[in-house]
Amino acid sequence: MLCIGRLTWVDRSGKVAGKVGPPGVYDNFRLAPDEKRIAVDRWSAAMEATMFTGWICYHLKPHAAALKVAHPLLLGALASAKKKNDRIDADKICYCLRCDFLPEFYMAAMAIGERRRALPYRNQLVRQMLQTKIEIITLLMGAGVSYKQELLHVSSDHCRGRLAFLLLVR
Repeated sequence: MLCIGRLTWVDRSGKVAGKVGPPGVYDNFRLAPDEKRIAVDRWSAAMEATMFTGWICYHLKPHAAALKVAHPLLLGALASAKKKNDRIDADKICYCLRCDFLPEFYMAAMAIGERRRALPYRNQLVRQMLQTKIEIITLLMGAGVSYKQELLHVSSDHCRGRLAFLLLVR
């Protein structure tokens, strides 16, 4: 039996007696002989960091008791093994997790990861905007057109209107 959410105590008449524990995925329910306590399993997992580990980790994190990502360079036992396949690698990672020898890899929060992925594109846009301004100044100076320097140094949302105005001013 699998429970997703919070554990809820219900008495024999069907009334809710209370809720126990944090929300999560619970499995393998076992009732104590006195019928007042229950034992459950919350699953934990470990995986080796790869190119696609980020979205898998973000997807599974809310459902796991513990989710650890192993640093690939520090897993020397996996890299130096003569016999390699996914099953053997998974067994070694599980063994390291059980013995608390797993070299953990830092996984940034989802919002931070999204910002990190967007930063190179923002830098590219800023670089292109600067190159365009330099090209415009070069063209204007080459043609001998007078221009106001402060009109070129504005924020990007005003650039279209300022650029049209700049080209019309002679």
